[in-house]
Parts: sequence; structure tokens; C-alpha cells
Amino acid sequence: MLGLYLELAPRLYSAATALFEPKTASAKRSTVDPSTKALVENLRLTRSPANAFLESISYHTKTIYIFAYSDLKTVLIPWTVFGLAHAFAAPLFNLPYPSAHLILLRTPLAALWIALNILPFTVGNQRHPIAVLEDSINKPWRPLPSKRISSKGAKDLMIGTYLFAYLVAHLLGGASQCLLLAILGYIHNDLGGGDRSWVIRGALNGVAFVSFGSGATEVMIGHKMRYSPVLIDWLKIVSVVVFSGMHVQDLRDQEGDKLVGRVTLPLVIGDMPARWTVVASALLSSFIVPFWWTIGAEGYFLPMIGALYVSWRVLTKKKVEDDRETFKMWNLWLVSIYCLPLVKYLLENKLVIRSIGRQSW
Repeated sequence: MLGLYLELAPRLYSAATALFEPKTASAKRSTVDPSTKALVENLRLTRSPANAFLESISYHTKTIYIFAYSDLKTVLIPWTVFGLAHAFAAPLFNLPYPSAHLILLRTPLAALWIALNILPFTVGNQRHPIAVLEDSINKPWRPLPSKRISSKGAKDLMIGTYLFAYLVAHLLGGASQCLLLAILGYIHNDLGGGDRSWVIRGALNGVAFVSFGSGATEVMIGHKMRYSPVLIDWLKIVSVVVFSGMHVQDLRDQEGDKLVGRVTLPLVIGDMPARWTVVASALLSSFIVPFWWTIGAEGYFLPMIGALYVSWRVLTKKKVEDDRETFKMWNLWLVSIYCLPLVKYLLENKLVIRSIGRQSW
């Protein structure tokens, strides 16, 4: 093998030099020596099985990463924060509260749970012919339009990751949420629920968001969720907030959605009216939700600042790349809504500590 490399090196250098030299009109043929081509092919064929295996693993890992790339910032981080905030505020919902140390130790497991449940949904969402056609316009770098994987390969990957996600959920927690997310994914992707009606599309997103959040919380606290009345009401509120503003993600994809006949709110009522509904949703939610939690000015500050920034962006920044960034900012604003139960819990405990201190004094 060493002798092969020593023999090949000078020929590869001369071939590379010829390759990158400016081509003239008279340069009709490649100047690469046929024996050099043979040596290159021989080197390719003499790769060790271990190297071939590692290359295959690297290729498929990158394919999986590309499938989930769009959701890493907009989904994984917000839902992990959702789980953290609700795990630390567990007593507020009559949930068992483990130690802070245990919650932090289980945070990577919750992030893993979220990632494993995101992946089959995104693969299922991208594998259908209509989705491939749309992505060839909006996101040509995705695995299917870029020919990194076949439609059958994507289906096999989806089924395999659904099964693996449920196995992990059975071990870590969040198994019921995992099953619900699989059902929602089937309705959204295979039955066309995400394409035929913007109302159904929004409702599916609202239920999916709270399913991801409650599943992550269950993994972090290490106990099965007990749905108290206050927790049920809170999850309903989160679903409504998501439903009323989630179409901000559709602002960037209007060209592709129109091509494939997807019914989204911006295409139904128009671009500018849809933008104003995002503004109304963000501003109203930033006032109503802290009010529902009966939090003081501390609870209004971050949500309202975030809502004002999202409103400014969605009304003034209208290019596709701007809308993509606005969707990220909307998800960041949503984190401030997710954290309101923790703010409530910390403020209540601060008052209790102060009261105890005064009594002891």
C-alpha cells in the first residue's frame, strides 16, 4: 500500500496541475495519464472495509442531520427550555419535584427524546413527491431533492426512527406523548392534514407543541405526568398561543406552498393580513398569559419586549431570508411564554422566604 501511495503521489500532482490550469480552445482532451486514472481507481478499490464503513456512517449521519437541520434551533432548544422551566416549577402543577441536580443531569436525555421524536416527523414531512417538489424550490439542499437518499430509503428511515423513539421513550419516559406525536405526524404528513386546511394545520401544530413540551418535562422529572386542572388549562393556553401565531413559519414558503396547492393562512387571506395576525397574536398573548398567571410587572417585561421585536420584524422585514429569521425570533419569544410558570413559582417562593424571614426576626 505504501508503495502504491509513493508511486501515485507525483502523478496526482501533475494531474491536479493540469486540471486547474486555464483551459484553451485547443485543449480538447484531458491531460491526465490513463495509468494515473488506473492507479486512482485501484486505490479506491483497495480501501479497507473499516474505512468504507466509517465513510458510510459519516454519509448517513450527515443525511440525518440535514433532515433535522431546520428544526434544531426552532424546535430542539425551545422545547428543551420548556421541559427545564416546567420541571423546576413542578410543584406549581402538583408534579413530583426531583432535585435540581437530577433535573440538570436528565436534561441531555430530554434533548435526546425531543430529537428522536422530531426526526421521524421531519423525514415523513419531506418524503412525499409534493414535498420534494416544494423543497426543490424552497430548500434544494435537503436530502431528497439533492438525491442523497431515495423515497423508499426515507420511508424506511422514518419507520425505523419512530420505533427507536418509542423504545427510548419507554425507557426514559414520555411514551404516551411519543405515540401521540406519531399519530399527529401520520395525520399531518400522510393524510394531508397539514396541506388541506390552515385551521387543521394550526391545530396539529398546537397539540404537537404541548406534546413535545410535556414529554420533555416527564423525562426531566423522571415521573409520569399527572395532569392536574391547572396543568391542563396551561397546556390548552400554550396550544392556543401556538395555533394563533404558528403561521409565521408559512410566510417564508409562500412560493412553494402555492405551487403544491397547500392551504396556508398567508395564501388564504393574503400576505399582509397574515402578518398582522402574527402581530396581534404575539401582543395579546404577551398581555393575557402573564395576567392569567397573576404575575406582576416582571412577568410582562420579556414577553412584551419579544412581541414588539417580532412585530417590528414581521411588518418591515419581508424577504424570504428575513421571514426565516423572524420565525426563529418568534420561537425565541415563545420561550419567554414557556418560562412564565417558572417566573410565577420563583416569585411565590421569594415571597414565602421573605415572610419566613420576617417572622423569625
